[in-house]
Amino acid sequence: MQEEDAEFVVTIVGIYSDLRDSYERLADKSGIEPHQVEFPGFDGNNEGELLSFARALRKSNRFIDTLPEHGKNSHMPTRDIYSRMISKWEELGKPHFPLSKEQISALLAARAHPSNR
Repeated sequence: MQEEDAEFVVTIVGIYSDLRDSYERLADKSGIEPHQVEFPGFDGNNEGELLSFARALRKSNRFIDTLPEHGKNSHMPTRDIYSRMISKWEELGKPHFPLSKEQISALLAARAHPSNR
C-alpha cells in the first residue's frame, strides 16, 4: 500500500472518530442523526486495499471504537466522498475532538457531491 493511501485511511477514520465522539457530547443534536457520524467503511469490491488496511488498524487496537472488528464494507466507492470530507476538514483548520455542532454539520455536508448541494 502506498503511504498516501495509508495516510488517507488514518485521516478519514480519525475524522469519523472525532465526529462520533463529538456528537455524543452535543447537548443539541437536532439535525444530525446518529448513523451520520458512524464510519461507513470502504468498498470491498473497489477499495479492498483500503478496507484491508482499516482492518489491520483495528487488529492493532487502533480506532477500536470506530472500526468494526472485521472492517466495514460500504458496498459503494467512498474515496471521492472521503476526499471531500478531508478537504473540508483542512479548510476548517484540521479541528479535533471536540468538534462543534457547526463543524460536524459542515463535515457531514461535504459528503454530498457539489452538484447535489
